[in-house]
Amino acid sequence: MTDESFELDELAPGLRGYTVEKDGALYIPFFIAEERGKGTLTRYLDDVESRHKVVKIPTVLSERLALYLQRRGYIVTREWAAEVSEWAEIWVKSSP
Repeated sequence: MTDESFELDELAPGLRGYTVEKDGALYIPFFIAEERGKGTLTRYLDDVESRHKVVKIPTVLSERLALYLQRRGYIVTREWAAEVSEWAEIWVKSSP
């Protein structure tokens, strides 16, 4: 068995993950806060939403996160994910 490590970028102080820019949108497929409840994600999303017209967060598994995104104005959509040949649930926020 090989040990393949997955390196996460520092998205913001206290927040690690990775992003992908595709078709004019910023996708945030994975992120994890070092400490929960410290406002790290809020500050990060405030920043990226101010710089990107469309922010997409795929496959939200946490009900707490889904409710949080809903309060921030994200809506649930579905997008064809060619990489896995199936429809994926994507939370999207578009700025005017």
